[in-house]
Amino acid sequence: MSSNATRYVCHLRNVVSTTGDVNLGHGLSIRQLPGETVQSLESLGPTVYRSWNMNAPWFLVTEHLADQSKWVDGDPSGALRVIRLALLLYLGEEVGVGATVHMREVPGEKTTAPIIVFPRWAREQTFSRPDNYVIRPHDVAPIKSLFENLVLGLKNPLLDVPLRWLSKACEDRAIPSDAVLSLSIALEALYLGGEREKAKNLAQRGAAYVGLDAASRQHQYVHLACFYRARNSIVHEGEQYPIVYAGPGGSKDVVGLRDFGFSHAREAIKKTAATLPRDKAAFVSLLRKQVNANLSELQSIHSVHF
Repeated sequence: MSSNATRYVCHLRNVVSTTGDVNLGHGLSIRQLPGETVQSLESLGPTVYRSWNMNAPWFLVTEHLADQSKWVDGDPSGALRVIRLALLLYLGEEVGVGATVHMREVPGEKTTAPIIVFPRWAREQTFSRPDNYVIRPHDVAPIKSLFENLVLGLKNPLLDVPLRWLSKACEDRAIPSDAVLSLSIALEALYLGGEREKAKNLAQRGAAYVGLDAASRQHQYVHLACFYRARNSIVHEGEQYPIVYAGPGGSKDVVGLRDFGFSHAREAIKKTAATLPRDKAAFVSLLRKQVNANLSELQSIHSVHF
């Protein structure tokens, strides 16, 4: 294979760029492909490429790099796994990605033969968004930064486990109760360290960590407390569509709590990826300090709403 040959491609089903091709490093870019290449991908079926989704499709593309030290996880396809997660965190949980295809050169010819190598990445999901996610010029730098943070951070179990369950929640999104359970595992893996009072600690730590001021901490605490109560109703009472009462905050249904769970998990994981504590013990210690600094406020919020 020539040094500049395409190695792997992934169709971005509902993402477009208004800033042209985006070079993300590690041999990875977001760009459009020649018409003949798109046609060869289309021939593999909707798992790889859905032509109805957009007239000018965009793809994740990795190029062959002679310097293997620049590969992610020692393989050209490793960057695709990481950028999928970065786009999920930055753009939203409904980002759709087709199966990964290896574009293999045909010996003696100037053509390539596409081979599906990672079909499990192509989630069969119903998109509720009426439009596409859009990457604009001001989005490029934060996406690249998040991608680099994850390249390093995914070697740390503190990020790896929550991200795995966040991805699972995306697959479960159409069934809100299932998504809530997957999201609860992601948040427990991030925030908790073996404590018994899971609901209280998760709500306090999540509110103190993500909340920027008193108003946002109240919003985060009330919704996290309701989220975990909904989780308990699903797990212990078998309810598929629990509704949680939150005093002056009104009632919260499972669909709204699912959407909040996605939003909170994305923000918390992005923040953790940017700072990357050395291990789980150090991170839990940081969370406890943040809770203690706002403890009276959080206790007051709880007494008012619950």
